[in-house]
Amino acid sequence: MLNGRFQDHEFTCISTSGKSVVDYMCVPYEDIEYIKDFKIISMSTVINEINYMPDKISDHSLLVFDVVIPGGCNTENIDVLKSDPKVQNRKFKLANVPTDFLKNIGIIEKVNKTIIRIENSIQITQNVQTAYNEFQLLIHSEMENKLPVLNFTNGSQKRSKTIKSKLKEEFCNVRKQFDRINQKYKRKYVYREQQKLEDQLNACSQSEFWKSIGKTGIANERKPRVPWAIIDDTRNVKTDKNSVLNKWKDEFQALFTNNSENNNNLDEKDFDSNIDVDSLNDAITRDEILLAVTQATNRKAAGIDEIPAEVLKNEVAIELLYQIISGFFEFSRVPSQWTSGIINPILKQGSTDNRCPLNYRGITLISVPCKIYCSVLNFRLSK
Repeated sequence: MLNGRFQDHEFTCISTSGKSVVDYMCVPYEDIEYIKDFKIISMSTVINEINYMPDKISDHSLLVFDVVIPGGCNTENIDVLKSDPKVQNRKFKLANVPTDFLKNIGIIEKVNKTIIRIENSIQITQNVQTAYNEFQLLIHSEMENKLPVLNFTNGSQKRSKTIKSKLKEEFCNVRKQFDRINQKYKRKYVYREQQKLEDQLNACSQSEFWKSIGKTGIANERKPRVPWAIIDDTRNVKTDKNSVLNKWKDEFQALFTNNSENNNNLDEKDFDSNIDVDSLNDAITRDEILLAVTQATNRKAAGIDEIPAEVLKNEVAIELLYQIISGFFEFSRVPSQWTSGIINPILKQGSTDNRCPLNYRGITLISVPCKIYCSVLNFRLSK
């Protein structure tokens, strides 16, 4: 709220019956730094400045503020952002991946050339980053061509201002009819759900009752959101962007940092050093990749490379994975996409303050191909 932030609280409504503050100006937390001044100008001041006496004077004052537009934003950068699929954050429909994914005639030549470039990057230049970028680009290109995009509406589209009075009147009448019918069937639905819950509660097994409770609308509305605010070391609330981001970064960065000087060294005599581990260094086979891909769980969030498990479950994608993973294992290198993750903070149960980063459990989303690679290594170690 800008009222009172730059100067003392002033009245926004001045009338014969008294003075009050009824008009407010609010902006998002992250945009506070762009607001440099805010003031309230009474109508009497405006009239004196322009030297004009109207027939009627409004009781409400003018709310004026200065905005500093951040630099470094041009149309070229905007065009680049619009063309970047990561910025657009598009989601694809993965329920039915087509059977010809990476298999049709038009893509076969492109796949073969990509395999050759991957092999050259791994075997000749030992550049695993370039090899994985080639793989990621090919998968994304095929997803663009074969998979439908989920269309999300933002709900803030501007309504047409040229609507005719007749259409508006018809719309209002239909809306009233809809509201009446909606309330009628809503009451019926609530009563029916209430009866269903009572029947499940009186049943011998109450598991279905608690499942139904978890699916009610009230429970879904209680999903917590991370507030754009933190409490600093002096117990003051900070809402500016840099302070919030740096606080989250420092807290999570130090979460698993071991500052203890006590090194608990394990005694070598407690280990069996006669075990033959040469098989762990054997070249990764295609069958191992096939098994790991088959066991990969569908409908799970993708990592920073935005490659879901569904698009990897075909012969061509498995062959590509075999080429890059076997090369990564041979040269003991991995791409940067496998060393980064997307942290999704989830508030811990029983936490009283959602402004403290350590009250959240950081769930990291990693690359699906990286999970497949780890699955192969884990299977070898667990034999």
